[in-house]
Amino acid sequence: MRKEGMMWRECEEKRKIAISDEAFQVAGFSPEEALVVEAVPGVILIGRESPLITARKPLMEVFDALGIEPNEVEALMRGGRR
Repeated sequence: MRKEGMMWRECEEKRKIAISDEAFQVAGFSPEEALVVEAVPGVILIGRESPLITARKPLMEVFDALGIEPNEVEALMRGGRR
């Protein structure tokens, strides 16, 4: 199955996803560069370094502007547990 620059491939052990060189180039990445892949429920993040931290940085800046400390945000993200 092919959808917008990605191809799903079945293999014996698990599913894999292949992303075309063209899709990487459109996203601003060179097909040869080393990238980090991180997954959270519902999302696969790909970036040069720590894509999850990069993706949540604008949100953390909003919390900071509201006077909410990073440790409070982290506690909320863990379900209210400290």
